[in-house]
Amino acid sequence: MITKNKDLFILNTAKTSYIIKTTESGHLLHLYYGKKIRVMNTQPLGLYMPAQFPGGNLNSYDDAHKNFCLEKEPMEISFLGKGDIREPFCEIIFEDGSYSVDFLYESYSIDKDKPEKNAMPAPRTDSSCEHLRLVLAERVHDIKLILDYYVYFDENVIARSARLENGLYKIRVKRLMSAQFDMFADKRMMFTTFTGAWAREMHKNVMEVKAGKLVNSTYAGVSSNRANPFVMLSEASATEDNENCYGFNLIHSGNRYSCVEKSEHGLIRFVNGINPQSFSYILDTSESFAAPWAVMSFSDEGFNGLSHNLHDFIRKYILPENFAGKRKPVLLNSWEAAYFNISEKKLLGLARSAARAGVELFVVDDGWFADRSNDTKALGDWHVNRDKFPSGLKGFGEKLAGLGLGFGIWLEPEMVNVDSNLYRRHPEWTIDIPDSPHSEGRNQRILDLTRKDVCAYIVKTVKRILTGAPITYVKWDMNR
Repeated sequence: MITKNKDLFILNTAKTSYIIKTTESGHLLHLYYGKKIRVMNTQPLGLYMPAQFPGGNLNSYDDAHKNFCLEKEPMEISFLGKGDIREPFCEIIFEDGSYSVDFLYESYSIDKDKPEKNAMPAPRTDSSCEHLRLVLAERVHDIKLILDYYVYFDENVIARSARLENGLYKIRVKRLMSAQFDMFADKRMMFTTFTGAWAREMHKNVMEVKAGKLVNSTYAGVSSNRANPFVMLSEASATEDNENCYGFNLIHSGNRYSCVEKSEHGLIRFVNGINPQSFSYILDTSESFAAPWAVMSFSDEGFNGLSHNLHDFIRKYILPENFAGKRKPVLLNSWEAAYFNISEKKLLGLARSAARAGVELFVVDDGWFADRSNDTKALGDWHVNRDKFPSGLKGFGEKLAGLGLGFGIWLEPEMVNVDSNLYRRHPEWTIDIPDSPHSEGRNQRILDLTRKDVCAYIVKTVKRILTGAPITYVKWDMNR
């Protein structure tokens, strides 16, 4: 699936090929991503033609490579300061204030199903997966950039990530994308995004890729309903069953950024990763920083082909293995029926009707704990309200089991109300600016999960709830 042919790295799946080239200067070029092809030599006809002159107002890379101008090359990764003024893959500021970066190819390895050191959650792998690791070096500042590629053959998917390994000097990382994709566009290309709002998710937007940039991003702290992480690039003539389509996703729950840019030289660049807005990470000597994993797929069988690739991949490598192949139970949630005004008696009546209707799982939503009668108080005080549930969660769950129903529970353990015992005990546990007015959403503040004592409290609390009752399902909300 992954082969090295002199200066080419060829990543093949059942139906696709992805080709990277190393140049004499040490840069990585992206030559091809599309329908599977057979590469016969190191200069495949039609994939790449070296420039014969530098051209107009472009910057030459160096004296030894006068005709090599990064701005008009299809780059596998990009950076600032050496002539490429397009959207960068990586942006670093050094202690002297400079930000000119030059990562050059150093080494590679190809492994079979080898877990890679990475700070971010990665897709699962198995014996059918192969892993390409490319090591690049910024020799002036002693930094390594590790590019990882997992190839999922049958699913026609490639998962990508990047990791910076710092050397002798402290640096500030302003941007590290997860994936970049450069292509020459000889046809009209469309950028498809899915945006929305609370209770109005997944509105399809199709925009033609022209000169300039199209950005799909979120700055909400979560991947969010505002801008879904999944985006597509496709030929304008693409249909459900025909023509070329590319799909991109990001395995990241925080601020994210997807950008498509078309240059004056006809090149289209796509980058995907952590949102660089307000992002700034100090990397001390000998420390490392990893980007989230990005997932990409190609299909020449239209949007349906792309859907099949990604659905197969998610079922096999993303969903928890215990649930990936199982039929999901029919579920009834208490929220719309009762809101905060819940009790064991009321919910058991609802559960009996649900069981008769064929429901298999009953979920107790917000309002089961402490003095939680509205959304302004008690969030964070995770102990059952015995006035509402005299037999506790354990007793209530056993009664549901007697009706043939599974038991699910609502949790939002990373949030807290100011009007709660938890906040009164530990106001320092929340994310805020001391002595400054605070803007709240849904009457909530966010617990600071960078603190070990906060994480220990949440783990202990959730464990106590889930092991103290026959709970088989958690509705873990993220409203804030």
